[in-house]
Amino acid sequence: PITGRRVVHAGREQASVVLAMRGLQIADPRRHALSVAASILGGQGGRLFLDLREQRSLAYDVWAHNSEGLDGGVFQVGLSTQPEREKEAVDGLRQVLSRLATDGPTPDEITRYTRMLAGHAAMSAQRVSWRAASAGLGTLYGIEWGLESERSALASISADDVRDALGALDLEDPLELIVRPLD
Repeated sequence: PITGRRVVHAGREQASVVLAMRGLQIADPRRHALSVAASILGGQGGRLFLDLREQRSLAYDVWAHNSEGLDGGVFQVGLSTQPEREKEAVDGLRQVLSRLATDGPTPDEITRYTRMLAGHAAMSAQRVSWRAASAGLGTLYGIEWGLESERSALASISADDVRDALGALDLEDPLELIVRPLD
């Protein structure tokens, strides 16, 4: 995997800071817990938003995303900030991510985000393309598939499962990607 620090230039005024690490394979049962971790971190009610945007006024926007792949996926957290606050942003992202990996989520977070993801799965399952893709991947990789399988996997996730899934990632040496405004 690619690690270290990369700087690219794009955009006009804001900088984006991303920590990305190799994620889990689609056949890895921990993938559901990693999706829960991304949900806990991202969004307007997530830890990144509450800590880095609301408390520290560090971010314009925050995100966390998990995407599993056939040979390994990607897990990333990021934010948009003022260019002069890049280092503080990297440190803040690392702190929030590390806190979740060490302490795990609260029972309320587990309940809220597993329900949210189950709802998203139910909406996706209304499309025939989702059902076909689920059946295809399940059949190819010998994993359970379909909405009930997804709901069951989410309903069984614990705080320990989230810590374990995050522990499977290289949190100590992610790719640090800094996107600075064009000069």
